[in-house]
Amino acid sequence: MLRDLLTEILNAKKIKEDWGEAKLAAMALDFKSDNKNNEIMWAYESGEEVCHFLINNERAAYIHVKLPICFYASNFEKYKKLYSGVLWFVKTEDFDKDEWFVDLKKMRELVPELSWCACVEAVNPKSFSVDGFRFATH
Repeated sequence: MLRDLLTEILNAKKIKEDWGEAKLAAMALDFKSDNKNNEIMWAYESGEEVCHFLINNERAAYIHVKLPICFYASNFEKYKKLYSGVLWFVKTEDFDKDEWFVDLKKMRELVPELSWCACVEAVNPKSFSVDGFRFATH
């Protein structure tokens, strides 16, 4: 059964903490310095809007720079507790599984700060993965 991404995005928008690039960068540095096996992949200078958190070379979480939303796997549980109240957490065990859909018209209306840049052939808004969301929003 597909999950509605817009519901999760709107929940993330309810978080009252200030959110943005500086907050995410600080969080990424804390994560990286916490354990030598933690890595960050984020081309922020290129305009990439999603930061990848890896533990032992495995994807652990994707956090969006424009919204305090974190898609995470079970290996990120420790950090979920640390960042509770700062991020909206959405659990996934497979970042590549097509388990999401979104109404782009509604999303553009309700969340104008988020840009869906992918064509339907690249990322179909009726069925996509967390990784597809990352690609579609850069």
